[in-house]
Amino acid sequence: MTITSPGPASSVSLSTVRSIQAAITRAGLGEGLSAHSLRHGFASMLIVGLRYDAVSVAGQLGHAKASTTMNVYAHQFDEASHADQLREGLGERFGHLLASSS
Repeated sequence: MTITSPGPASSVSLSTVRSIQAAITRAGLGEGLSAHSLRHGFASMLIVGLRYDAVSVAGQLGHAKASTTMNVYAHQFDEASHADQLREGLGERFGHLLASSS
């Protein structure tokens, strides 16, 4: 399994990345899963699942600036926005079908 070191702006040490990668291997989670993919998944959960704003996500990821978070995860913030718009539109159009009849 290939381990790549974090980028220059990262505060995560190479030993931390190696420890996470070793845990992934011991757990038998397979190829393709890495410390980076876990981090990206965590960020996606915060943005799309929990609707965190860029400042909050930046804090969780250790980014010094929210603009870094926006640059890296802009597509996730767009996805969250579109999901909200879709949910609202469907609720307005079809919400009456889900209303309680009692």
